[in-house]
Amino acid sequence: MGANNYDAAYLHRLAVLPKFSGRGIGSDVVEWATHKAKSNKKEMLRLDVVSGNLKLRSYYEGLGFVNVGDVDTPSGSTALYQKELR
Repeated sequence: MGANNYDAAYLHRLAVLPKFSGRGIGSDVVEWATHKAKSNKKEMLRLDVVSGNLKLRSYYEGLGFVNVGDVDTPSGSTALYQKELR
Protein backbone atom coordinates (compact mmCIF):
# COMPACT_ATOMS: atom_id res chain seq x y z
CA MET A 1 0.00 0.00 0.00
CA GLY A 2 2.03 2.89 -1.19
CA ALA A 3 5.75 3.44 -1.18
CA ASN A 4 6.91 3.52 2.43
CA ASN A 5 8.99 1.56 4.86
CA TYR A 6 6.33 0.81 7.47
CA ASP A 7 6.26 -2.61 9.03
CA ALA A 8 2.58 -3.47 8.74
CA ALA A 9 0.11 -6.21 9.58
CA TYR A 10 -2.78 -6.89 7.21
CA LEU A 11 -6.41 -7.69 7.97
CA HIS A 12 -7.88 -9.72 5.12
CA ARG A 13 -11.38 -11.04 4.39
CA LEU A 14 -13.14 -10.03 7.59
CA ALA A 15 -16.83 -10.86 7.33
CA VAL A 16 -19.64 -11.38 9.82
CA LEU A 17 -22.74 -13.36 8.94
CA PRO A 18 -25.79 -11.08 8.65
CA LYS A 19 -27.60 -12.88 11.48
CA PHE A 20 -24.74 -11.88 13.82
CA SER A 21 -24.31 -8.29 12.61
CA GLY A 22 -24.72 -5.44 15.07
CA ARG A 23 -23.21 -7.39 17.96
CA GLY A 24 -19.75 -5.83 17.84
CA ILE A 25 -18.06 -8.93 16.43
CA GLY A 26 -16.35 -7.04 13.62
CA SER A 27 -14.98 -4.34 15.90
CA ASP A 28 -13.86 -7.02 18.37
CA VAL A 29 -11.91 -8.74 15.59
CA VAL A 30 -10.32 -5.44 14.54
CA GLU A 31 -9.41 -4.74 18.19
CA TRP A 32 -7.87 -8.22 18.48
CA ALA A 33 -5.93 -7.72 15.23
CA THR A 34 -4.73 -4.34 16.46
CA HIS A 35 -3.50 -5.89 19.71
CA LYS A 36 -1.73 -8.73 17.86
CA ALA A 37 -0.09 -6.31 15.44
CA LYS A 38 1.14 -4.12 18.29
CA SER A 39 2.49 -7.11 20.20
CA ASN A 40 4.40 -8.09 17.05
CA LYS A 41 5.91 -4.58 16.86
CA LYS A 42 3.99 -3.60 13.72
CA GLU A 43 3.62 0.11 12.97
CA MET A 44 0.44 -0.10 10.90
CA LEU A 45 -2.64 -2.26 10.48
CA ARG A 46 -3.83 -2.25 6.88
CA LEU A 47 -6.85 -3.47 4.96
CA ASP A 48 -8.65 -2.84 1.71
CA VAL A 49 -12.29 -2.39 0.77
CA VAL A 50 -14.19 -2.33 -2.52
CA SER A 51 -14.18 1.39 -3.34
CA GLY A 52 -17.92 1.51 -3.95
CA ASN A 53 -18.80 -0.01 -0.56
CA LEU A 54 -19.41 3.31 1.19
CA LYS A 55 -21.03 1.73 4.25
CA LEU A 56 -17.99 -0.48 4.94
CA ARG A 57 -15.60 2.39 4.24
CA SER A 58 -17.42 4.51 6.79
CA TYR A 59 -17.36 1.64 9.28
CA TYR A 60 -13.57 1.28 9.08
CA GLU A 61 -13.09 5.04 9.22
CA GLY A 62 -15.12 4.97 12.44
CA LEU A 63 -12.64 2.43 13.81
CA GLY A 64 -9.74 4.79 13.16
CA PHE A 65 -8.60 3.70 9.70
CA VAL A 66 -7.57 6.35 7.20
CA ASN A 67 -7.96 6.06 3.43
CA VAL A 68 -4.50 6.30 1.86
CA GLY A 69 -5.58 5.92 -1.74
CA ASP A 70 -7.52 3.92 -4.26
CA VAL A 71 -6.16 1.54 -6.86
CA ASP A 72 -7.70 -0.12 -9.89
CA THR A 73 -7.32 -3.88 -9.97
CA PRO A 74 -8.56 -6.49 -12.46
CA SER A 75 -11.53 -7.12 -10.14
CA GLY A 76 -12.40 -3.42 -9.71
CA SER A 77 -11.47 -0.34 -7.72
CA THR A 78 -10.08 -0.93 -4.24
CA ALA A 79 -9.77 1.58 -1.40
CA LEU A 80 -6.63 1.18 0.71
CA TYR A 81 -6.84 1.86 4.45
CA GLN A 82 -4.39 1.91 7.31
CA LYS A 83 -4.40 2.59 11.03
CA GLU A 84 -1.28 3.80 12.80
CA LEU A 85 -0.42 1.73 15.85
CA ARG A 86 1.19 3.68 18.67
